[in-house]
Amino acid sequence: MKLICIICITMFFSFFVFAEIPLGYYDSCNGLVENALRLELKNIISTNTNTSYTASKGMMYSEIDNDNGIVTGVYSGFEVNHNFGNTSTPANIDCEHSYCQSWIDEELSGSENSIAKADIHHLFPAKSSVNIARSNNPLDFVDEISYTYTEDGGNTVSYLGTNAELEAVFEPADDHKGDVARALLYFVVRYETNLSF
Repeated sequence: MKLICIICITMFFSFFVFAEIPLGYYDSCNGLVENALRLELKNIISTNTNTSYTASKGMMYSEIDNDNGIVTGVYSGFEVNHNFGNTSTPANIDCEHSYCQSWIDEELSGSENSIAKADIHHLFPAKSSVNIARSNNPLDFVDEISYTYTEDGGNTVSYLGTNAELEAVFEPADDHKGDVARALLYFVVRYETNLSF
């Protein structure tokens, strides 16, 4: 839970420092606080109706997370050559759901479940073995490391282990923590879920 708070704070500041918000995009939020603000933010961001997980993965691998023909796993820095525009799944890469699919299944049903699973705002490429290791473990700081995941000489390092409360958790690489914070905050507001897992 500590990691979630730190991630949210990081996300808040990085959003205002680096994001270019379209003119007037959040005007309807002016003067709103607490629940009214949350509900208006949900209204603004709840326009996605895509239910095609295959299409989302294709967009992710072919354009969004394709940097000059290379797709990189967010947790370990694992790189795969993959031509820009190629919508197939790269070898040894999976589509990581920041808000785990099992959590989605527990909280959402029907079309909302399908939209949430295909929502590109919380999907990232990850090396298959590291994605499997993350499983549906909550994200937090790892105090006792069981496994370390890195593929790029130690620049991108994630951990599986236990937190201060001795719970099994996964700690994403430092350079991905801001992205996962934004993804989870978006997801919780958009789908009105919680992060009690």
